[in-house]
Order: sequence, then structure tokens, then C-alpha cells
Amino acid sequence: MKAGSSLKIRVASDGDWTNIYQLIEDNMLQMQLELNLDWKRDSIVSHYQSKSVLVAELGQQVVGFIAFHLSENVLYIDSLQVVKTLQNRLLGYRLIKAMLGYLSAKQDIVSIRCCVFENNPAQKQYFAAGFKQLQRKDGILTLEADLESLLSKLGLIYIVTQFTQTTTADTPTAI
Repeated sequence: MKAGSSLKIRVASDGDWTNIYQLIEDNMLQMQLELNLDWKRDSIVSHYQSKSVLVAELGQQVVGFIAFHLSENVLYIDSLQVVKTLQNRLLGYRLIKAMLGYLSAKQDIVSIRCCVFENNPAQKQYFAAGFKQLQRKDGILTLEADLESLLSKLGLIYIVTQFTQTTTADTPTAI
């Protein structure tokens, strides 16, 4: 991260969507085209606008985001994107941590699922964190991790427990 700049993670606002889309395009377009999958800007934006989204901001610049939704007792990470210059510097970890804190009141979460392109180098990080492959279809891997195991592996059990005990607001503006 840049010296002197502070990272802020907050709920996405309407004004963030141009930056969110650009980040998706910068990180995903080439991989998606390599797999011969369609790329439709409007569909992509409307898909993520229907999800809960937290953005990471450094200064006034959106440098990452995580889009997610909860269905029954499974938390789905719909997208986790970080600008290329900050990849492999724990920003993805911080976004996952913020998402878990944001959802900490929902204690019925049993597992976390996500999809990753088979040609995406980030899949190694998911496997290292304890995700297991459930399915491979059309170049997309569906991965899942047991929540307790993932929290333990990432060293987040204490953090999420503390957040649950000390937070009463449903929608924090910064994490």
C-alpha cells in the first residue's frame, strides 16, 4: 500500500460502479475471452448491483471490491477483485475479513463458495486457504470451504467473534 494513504473499506455507493466495472474488466476480460465466454458490460454491472458489495478505497481511488450474497447457510463470494498493482499484498484477505465482519450477525453461515476461472492464478490462493473444488464446468471452478475451517486457517475466529460481540450496527460505513 502507499505510504501515508489509509485504506478504507466501505459499502459501495452508486458513484462507485464505473470504477468497479473497470476493475472487473481489467482483471477478468482477458481470462473470460480465453475461455470463449461472453462479455456483456450491462449484464455484468446489473449482476453485481444485485449483490452486497464492499469497496476498498486508498485515498479517493477504488482499489478493490468484494461482491457477495447469502443463500440459506452458504455465503457466496460473487467476485473479489484487487487492482493489479496491489495483488498479493493482503488486500483480498482484508476484503474477506471485512465481509465476514459485515455479516457477523448471521451466525447460520456454514460454508463459503466462490467460482474462479481455471486460468486465473488466484485459484492457488483459494486452495491454500482451504477451499476444495466442487465442480469444473466451461472453464469455471466452483470452490467451497467450511466456514469454521476457513476462519481458523486465516486466523479470523477471534476477530469475527470480537466484531460480533462489540458491533450492533447492521451496515458499517467503514471497516
